[in-house]
Amino acid sequence: MSGGEELPKREDLVKLLQKASFKIDETYQVKFDELVHFIKYKMSHPSSVNRDDYLELVSDIESLSLRDKEPLASWDDDLSKIFNKASLL
Repeated sequence: MSGGEELPKREDLVKLLQKASFKIDETYQVKFDELVHFIKYKMSHPSSVNRDDYLELVSDIESLSLRDKEPLASWDDDLSKIFNKASLL
């Protein structure tokens, strides 16, 4: 199914990440910025990737944008997990 039109755009993912940006501790800011840059400029277009994998990535980013600032250690794990998923699309 080539449902790229109905999938959230990369720009939508960046907006979700920006909602989480104020919660990011400066310790993880570089990693966060790298993730945003990757999604903006390097991630495959949503219409050219596995739909389920992409929707899982979207869900992970949505949950990141909704979470609290603490605990800080899990931010590192979550950012790494999301970056890994985005790079494997």
